Amino acid sequence: MTAILDFFGGPWFSAIGSAASIVSLAVTVYVARTVWKVERRFLGRARLPEQTRALKRHVDELATILNEFDTRKTEVAAVAAKCRAVVESMRGKLDRTLQSKAERTLAALDQAARGANKDMAWDAHAQILGFVASIEEAQKDAQWVNER
Repeated sequence: MTAILDFFGGPWFSAIGSAASIVSLAVTVYVARTVWKVERRFLGRARLPEQTRALKRHVDELATILNEFDTRKTEVAAVAAKCRAVVESMRGKLDRTLQSKAERTLAALDQAARGANKDMAWDAHAQILGFVASIEEAQKDAQWVNER
């Protein structure tokens, strides 16, 4: 009995336990980070198609308003605000490249909403269309990677 107690009570056994605790902490941190990344990626993938469709509807609405700019000038800011809300919601779910495109799109929307200048509004429209195209291509890429 004493031999067993001496075996498990030695200082080396305590050192092994401490090392195992440190390793398990590192593994726990790694797993928590991985779960967070997967959750974030899933959230983005789940909502992005819906948000992309909403943004396309707002872009179509903006194009209609811009074609009748002289009579509907005051509506540009309202539609730009709708577009801005969708882009802001999407921004956190995107990778860094698309986040920078989202930032540029937001800046163009802000200019269009403040200026009520037809050229600025058309520039914002073009910026949003480019952003939507980038999102759609990223979604296609993600589907292709998942199908492999």
